[in-house]
Amino acid sequence: MRGKFVILKVKWRIIAHETILERKYFMTHILEMPAFTIKEGVSEADFLRAHEKFNHMFMKKQEGYVSHKLIRQGDNWFDIAVWDSIKSKEKAFKDIYDNTAAMEYVTLINEIGTDDDIPIFSVVRDYES
Repeated sequence: MRGKFVILKVKWRIIAHETILERKYFMTHILEMPAFTIKEGVSEADFLRAHEKFNHMFMKKQEGYVSHKLIRQGDNWFDIAVWDSIKSKEKAFKDIYDNTAAMEYVTLINEIGTDDDIPIFSVVRDYES
């Protein structure tokens, strides 16, 4: 009888360990992907400088910030931000209007659609090297 108890105890430890690993490595994040173009008359170099400043002086300082990528397809740009929760994303969105670097960046772009059109995704798995 005692041998069976030990086996059950070992199985419980393995299950608990796998649950902790799942929470640590497969945690769901929120990804937002606003689309925009650069305003006419703004050079790409000026835009990229403003984006770099926005990333360092605003995005990286936000609670819940995970990562941030800037991508483009022709004249369309996408600002991919990953957050630890929708709550963190929403707080950063509210705080953007009080940050000089963020507002400088925003004045250089034309958003495609409205704030309600920004796609929000749940990250299921993240395979980074």
